Amino acid sequence: MSPPAFCAKCGAPLYEGALFCGSCGEALMLPQMDAPDNSIGNFLSYLLFSHRGRIGRLWFLIGGLISWAFLIPVILLGILNGVFWLLMVPWVVFAVWSGIMLMSKRLHDIGQSGFFVLLYFVPVVGGLLPLFLLFWPGNKGINKYGHPPGAK
Repeated sequence: MSPPAFCAKCGAPLYEGALFCGSCGEALMLPQMDAPDNSIGNFLSYLLFSHRGRIGRLWFLIGGLISWAFLIPVILLGILNGVFWLLMVPWVVFAVWSGIMLMSKRLHDIGQSGFFVLLYFVPVVGGLLPLFLLFWPGNKGINKYGHPPGAK
């Protein structure tokens, strides 16, 4: 069992796993949610398949373009030749999953729960959610989902 922890600002006891002091609201040391190392494969895996951490608007746009870059050729081949329709399923699943993960991290960047990504499946609202996330600025400082994108 770990020794009890106390807030450096007010001295109140801290609960295990707390991100903020329950008494004064001081942000505690938060782990960085960046890619494990600098390899492109690990970064793409983090960007497209992880729901943890925060990403800025630029990486949200780049991640969306990467997802669609894989999907558009498959759709075009499916339209030109009906044999490819069954082969499209894994690519569509990839695009939808990576889109959900990207939106979840953008929601974290603006201080909201990733569960709001379920709005994506609501007609009309779902089409506007990615645009909202693309243009809405993220929180400037630390929030309960981690450090701002690019902070060390």
